[in-house]
Amino acid sequence: MIVGLNAGFGDPLPTDRLEAMKAKGVTLVRSWIGPSEHREAVRTQIALSGLQPLYILLYDPLSELDAVPDGAWVELGNEPNIGRDLPTMSPVQYATYY
Repeated sequence: MIVGLNAGFGDPLPTDRLEAMKAKGVTLVRSWIGPSEHREAVRTQIALSGLQPLYILLYDPLSELDAVPDGAWVELGNEPNIGRDLPTMSPVQYATYY
């Protein structure tokens, strides 16, 4: 099982908080990589943390893809079937939605 943290949406997290989460078994951090004044700081912090990054490509996936560092995992979109008038999607439907 992969235990992850959903964080880093805008401001970097306190380093001691990341270390505490790692001590509890967290191995992945899920974050948005879109345009933000703190994007580089968040990317650097995640890279230095030793956690596996999972970046959400939300608004313009093709241009945001250029900002994804090597070795990072990518999520296209952010749960497109939540908060919209769309039916629940299967993994295949989700993959073809974008």
